[in-house]
Amino acid sequence: MNYCDLLFNMRFEHKKITNYLNEEIHFEFANMVLNINNKNIIIGVFRDITQNINNNIIKKKIEEETYIHKTKNDFLINLSHELKTPVNLIYLKNQLTRSLCEKNSIVDIGQVNLLNKELKNIKVLMNLVESIISLEKLNLNFYEDNRDYHNIVEILENIAIKLNKYEDINIIFDTDSEEIFVLIDPYNLIKVIARLISIVCKYSNNKALISFDIKQNKDKINIHIYNKNKTKENITENEANVMETAAILCKLVLNLYCGKLEIKQRFNDVNIELQSVNNIDYTLRNGLELIKEDFIEEEFQKIYNL
Repeated sequence: MNYCDLLFNMRFEHKKITNYLNEEIHFEFANMVLNINNKNIIIGVFRDITQNINNNIIKKKIEEETYIHKTKNDFLINLSHELKTPVNLIYLKNQLTRSLCEKNSIVDIGQVNLLNKELKNIKVLMNLVESIISLEKLNLNFYEDNRDYHNIVEILENIAIKLNKYEDINIIFDTDSEEIFVLIDPYNLIKVIARLISIVCKYSNNKALISFDIKQNKDKINIHIYNKNKTKENITENEANVMETAAILCKLVLNLYCGKLEIKQRFNDVNIELQSVNNIDYTLRNGLELIKEDFIEEEFQKIYNL
């Protein structure tokens, strides 16, 4: 009797009950008095408003999630701007100074060494800033993750091919299978592997000889990155901090895919465990087509060129 409140101007009260299915039911009720044949009769009027209440709850939740999403996005944009902008300006200023010195044939060994040292320190700072922003994205559940089904062997083999172009690096890639499928974001996977290999190479003496293999055991995948040379001792504290932070970031990214990261012997032995997919009844994606041409090298150089 939804029209009763209009005809009789009744005052409805809201009640909530739980039915036998343990569902919450919202309803409104009101009383009215009717005179029939000179006799007053009290009529109770009920109406179910559960759907209206649920719609309002959903609407409010969507509004709250939209607000939280915008707040997180604004925070990360501001964080990126406040941290990256001054560091980039300092880096560009030092690059410009070095270029002017070279252009005007100003050769001051002390000045050149100082500029190179400053540029290296700024690169370290830029790397730390990027890692801080990425860690904050993970903390806010805002890290981009476009996972799909991919052949991980193809992706890893391409990383080895790209990085073997460096004269002072020799990566020996090995696999016991040509196709191992995983549900993962290839962008994030390449980022993790390229950075871990760069850390291993950074700790390697002379020409890096890196053993890089992938093996499958039932539904588990093991990726092994191993440095066959002696570990370098002259790593600066700043460089070590960058690599420690990068390793933490790699571990947290792998956690998104229920993966594990284990590092032994001062970055001389790195093991990654991931889950494989056995039933291939889905549309496979080519993970390499989604990655821009120089992405692997760019991620590798962020640490290796420090």
